[in-house]
Amino acid sequence: MKTLVQRFTFALVLVAGILQNASAVTFTTTPSTVSNTYNGPITLQISGVNSGDTVVVQKFLDLDANGVVNPGDYLVQQFNLTDGQATMVIGGVTNLNVPGDMDGAMNGQITATMNFQNGDFSQSFVGTYLLVLSSPAGHFPPVTNSFAVTNFPFPQTITGSVLSNGVAAPGAVVIVFLPPGSGDHGPGSPQAGTVANNSGVYTLQVPPGTYIPLAFKSSCVGSFATAPMLTLGSGQTITTNLQLTNATATISGQIVDINNSSIGLPGVFLPASTQDARIAVGFSDTNGNFSVGVASGNWSIGSENSGLIVHGYVGYQNGTNVAAGTAGIVGTYSKATAMFYGSVKDNLGNPIAKVDLQSFDNYGVYQADGYSDTNGNYFVGIVGGLGTNDPWQLQVSGHNSPTNYIYSQPAFDQSFPISGTNLAVGQALQVNITALPLTGQITGNVQFNGTNLVGLSVFAYATINGASYNVGGTTDANGNYAINVANGTWSVGVSCNGGNDSLDGILGPGNYQCPNNQNVIINNNGGTANFAVQTCNGIQVLTTSPLPVGQLGDYYSIQFQASSCSGNFNWSVNDPQHLPPGMTLYSGGAFNGAPTTNGTFSFSVHVSDGGGNQTNQSFSLTIVGKPVLGSPSWHTNQFQLRFTGAANQNYTFQMSTNLAFNNWVTLYVTNNPVTNSFLLIDPNATNKQRFYRILVGP
Repeated sequence: MKTLVQRFTFALVLVAGILQNASAVTFTTTPSTVSNTYNGPITLQISGVNSGDTVVVQKFLDLDANGVVNPGDYLVQQFNLTDGQATMVIGGVTNLNVPGDMDGAMNGQITATMNFQNGDFSQSFVGTYLLVLSSPAGHFPPVTNSFAVTNFPFPQTITGSVLSNGVAAPGAVVIVFLPPGSGDHGPGSPQAGTVANNSGVYTLQVPPGTYIPLAFKSSCVGSFATAPMLTLGSGQTITTNLQLTNATATISGQIVDINNSSIGLPGVFLPASTQDARIAVGFSDTNGNFSVGVASGNWSIGSENSGLIVHGYVGYQNGTNVAAGTAGIVGTYSKATAMFYGSVKDNLGNPIAKVDLQSFDNYGVYQADGYSDTNGNYFVGIVGGLGTNDPWQLQVSGHNSPTNYIYSQPAFDQSFPISGTNLAVGQALQVNITALPLTGQITGNVQFNGTNLVGLSVFAYATINGASYNVGGTTDANGNYAINVANGTWSVGVSCNGGNDSLDGILGPGNYQCPNNQNVIINNNGGTANFAVQTCNGIQVLTTSPLPVGQLGDYYSIQFQASSCSGNFNWSVNDPQHLPPGMTLYSGGAFNGAPTTNGTFSFSVHVSDGGGNQTNQSFSLTIVGKPVLGSPSWHTNQFQLRFTGAANQNYTFQMSTNLAFNNWVTLYVTNNPVTNSFLLIDPNATNKQRFYRILVGP
């Protein structure tokens, strides 16, 4: 009986301890209200949990702003936190994109920080969010915090109503995008987002500019094709209504860990799109399940890469193509097993925040992003061990980064023939990025046979203080381009081979001659580089005759050069019996050897290219005997000596008084002598310790 009482008493004490712990759990969010332009961290402070315990943090977008999580509210983020544990460490480096306990101690307290501008745009919609803290083991009841994102008070406003079949659509999300850029198949990057109120009215304050506003809703479909393009002036307010169409079908499934299908990825933004620019959206639930309302047709669906950052997973470059009504899709994603990390700072060492570091593999399968924080630090998780034929590249994205700088590129992205680098599983590679302020602009025009070329990619690259920089632009309707650059010497060129924005894509391969790059020096000023693209005119030999003079017995080498639209030159000699003995012309154009006979030799070469073009060119080459200096004679402060060389060949006559210092002084240069023997005189010989030499040329 005593044992039973003791056990009952212990159970009461244990229950009391759990209840006491539950009542002591606190959860704070700092700051609890931020502007949608806020660049700093969000700190979560949790205390009163059991030592080493795991908790779940869920973030809901409160669409009706009633302070309660309703079934229709979007789960926009979810992650676990464990007391005393940093959730992702690769190669000894903590990936700070993935929230973890930063105090490192199992003390019943958890402090986690998140970069607010982590690239997941759904986190910065203007509206009210609910942060729910819970215990998977039921150790305490859920605790809810309110978190608000306000609109930065720009003096310009876009407002209106969101309608679906003429009826107000409350709770719709409205995002304003930049217009499409070069190569974009849809609008440019998103700039701001908000939630329509219970009357379907939305309001967004943004900087002056041109925007495309678009509405989204889980049960409706939007369209970029019918969305308005608005140019918003300083202090202006534009009112425009946005249209939605009711969804008539769904696409559903689950996104999971590629190695463990029981691990669902929650709170991930899932956009779906069609070739005719219709858009539908959804979010995965707490188990990774999703259901996106769509209309008829074929859709491409896939996770928004930036939504995976908080999970430490790697996204894909392309979505999955499915038909409306498809169910049971399973999207598998890989957890990062390697990592790029480092800092983004300007040339004075100041950190730059909100820079998008984008990484992708050579095969075009994976894509991963990371965003620099207020200290300039970034982390990009990738899949390691893909092999040397499928390396990773890392670059600053032009869509989502501060535009008043240009950014350096890693040396491994400049490698040839395969750009990038391969990281092993468990490897973390530090790559620091330097940003230079823009100080000038390179402008120009590109024409083909007098006609302006439109939509052509123009690039410029430079090496500045040991770092590589690459920037680019596109020609407009008048064939003009403008590229903002920093101080330095830039090599400017046009894209010849590549996609639709290259000369191949515009003029067709083999129809033009790729123009040479031009150097432009920028020093707090502007520069110009115009290009006149020429029609392909067969093959042209660029090496001129006669060839530079050679000397008997000395090694001679020259590279024959040609130009054509196809390249891949193949060289040969039409009359090899006329070559100087000892000399050989190789198929790649190298002409070298040690001539064994002097004299003037005339011969003809043949060159062909990969496009079937061919031509012949005649050349002459003079091989002279080795020059001979006779013994000098001394007379009244003059040295005289006989020189024997070759007629019509220039020579340089030099003197030195001390060979140890190699201080040769040119006395004079012959000018196409008509004879092969003449007298050389040193008229100012003040002493008899003199040294003489003859150089062939210039």
